[in-house]
Amino acid sequence: MSILKVDTLQPATSSFVDIAGHVIGYGHVEHTTQLNVTSTSYIDSGISLSYTAKKANSKLLISWCVPCEHYDGGSNSELIGELLLYKDGSSVGSAYNSFITHENIKRSGGPVTAQFLLDAGDTNAHTWKLYSKTTADTFTIFRYNVKGSLTIMEIAQ
Repeated sequence: MSILKVDTLQPATSSFVDIAGHVIGYGHVEHTTQLNVTSTSYIDSGISLSYTAKKANSKLLISWCVPCEHYDGGSNSELIGELLLYKDGSSVGSAYNSFITHENIKRSGGPVTAQFLLDAGDTNAHTWKLYSKTTADTFTIFRYNVKGSLTIMEIAQ
């Protein structure tokens, strides 16, 4: 059996040590500005993160946690508040969303969370954003200026 002991790893040809399955990049942003969403079409939620992948063949683990509250003036309908992931101003796809549903309530809330694994695809800078919408009444995100976040972890392949 051999034991290898080192104090510092230095990359041979790049600016980072690239080990498959390990996190090689990280981006995180927190946001607290309350937004009252009444639109049934997606609008910018205000949370945004710019990230440049270190390797084009990496995977990006993208996650978010956004505090929300739904207010139903009639308290007799189903309300759905949605968050959808956008990259450089365009939807990544309808599969990359999260939502919270309330029915027959006057007011209710909780976190809206999601986690997805996507291909990095290139090493260009990209801006990731969350857009939001509601089916009816008011979907409030970052209620009372409670902190929410958007995180990217780049995983070497």
